[in-house]
Amino acid sequence: MKWVIWPTLDDELGDKRGLLTGKVLNAGCGTRRPTLPNASEVHNLDIFPGEDIGLVGSIENIPIGNEEFDSVLNIAVLEHVERPWVAVKEMARVLKPGGTLVCCVPFFQPVHKVPCDYYRFTEDGLKFLLEDSGLQIVSSEYTHSAFHVLGWMAEDFLKNRGIILNLTLRPVAALWRVFSKYWNTVNIETFPSVITVVAKKGYVA
Repeated sequence: MKWVIWPTLDDELGDKRGLLTGKVLNAGCGTRRPTLPNASEVHNLDIFPGEDIGLVGSIENIPIGNEEFDSVLNIAVLEHVERPWVAVKEMARVLKPGGTLVCCVPFFQPVHKVPCDYYRFTEDGLKFLLEDSGLQIVSSEYTHSAFHVLGWMAEDFLKNRGIILNLTLRPVAALWRVFSKYWNTVNIETFPSVITVVAKKGYVA
């Protein structure tokens, strides 16, 4: 029984997709593939091999030389690596001067082990990691409020709770979905689910 409406990755990224230009690294791509209209080529990196995974490895040790990419996309990955500060430095390393990084991290979400789940981040925490790696912050924004996450938690809780309880709560789930678009912005500044920061790599004088 669905309690939340999950947007597509393209919808979640919105106009930030257009910031990812030229040769793009999808760092920690998993199974999600956004449409990047301004990319000339996209290279998928993941720890698990797959049909369209061109680079197999960890974002803590990216198997690529320095300054190879015009843009790097990193969506919901840093919480799953042991040393996210190392991963951020690696993404900064493979970026060309003037290149763009779009990085999304969770602040409030249920534990989701893929294969492990280590961290949650505040906006200030993520900005510090990026700036400490020599990147310059361009913008930041929040996606989904705590109400979205509560719906997610309700879905997980009710998965194996029996048909009677699920049928009883079906009207509540329907109302939750109807109002989720409004609820998705309530208190989002203080209790966001996802934080997205855009950063650029400066030119060395």
